[in-house]
Amino acid sequence: MKKNTTTSKLPYSRTGLTALLGLGAATSANAAVVMSTTVGSGLRPPATSGSIGWDIDNDGANDFSLSNSATSAAFWNDYDGRILGKTTDLNSPFLKLSTSQAISSGVPGYGFAAAPQGVAVMYITTIGANASQGGWAINDTGFIGFKFEISGNTHFGWAEVTIDALNPGQGFIINEAWYNTTADQGLLAGTQTVVPEPSTYAVGLAGLALGAAGLRRWRKAKQASA
Repeated sequence: MKKNTTTSKLPYSRTGLTALLGLGAATSANAAVVMSTTVGSGLRPPATSGSIGWDIDNDGANDFSLSNSATSAAFWNDYDGRILGKTTDLNSPFLKLSTSQAISSGVPGYGFAAAPQGVAVMYITTIGANASQGGWAINDTGFIGFKFEISGNTHFGWAEVTIDALNPGQGFIINEAWYNTTADQGLLAGTQTVVPEPSTYAVGLAGLALGAAGLRRWRKAKQASA
């Protein structure tokens, strides 16, 4: 009997499977994490009593403000900006983040305060209550996560902050800040890496499941024809 030499084709091409595997990465690559140019060489509260606004994306609308009240230096969520905190403590959060910690609306155990609030970063020459609660100490450099709005859409970002106790009302400085230009998509603190959206994971996993099922059928067909 002549052996059946017909070759069964893979149900999905290698190219197709590669595309499915790379879907999440491709989606993430479409996002752009850009620097906040309004930080300049460093942004801190004014030298005398008063406040200055911080317009993160330079669109003409302030998102936060930094204030000097002579005895204290504060970071205010008084516009559309909000700082990331633990859900167990969203009363004026100023949480110190580690490198690559996720900043998004869907991170378990973390959230953003709903109402405008002031954050006490320094009081005279001691660390402020809110900053201390967030894990900060004098001379620390670390990251904070934030969200703000661009044309009514939510965007996430991070800032590198140093608490240097320079003057009683100027005790912290924002060294640099970056934000995701894609609305509602998170990013990782201290990096230009975005956090894939849940829908991306779902599509990618569904594609992998289809590919695996098709591969099993192909192997069975090949064994039957041998």
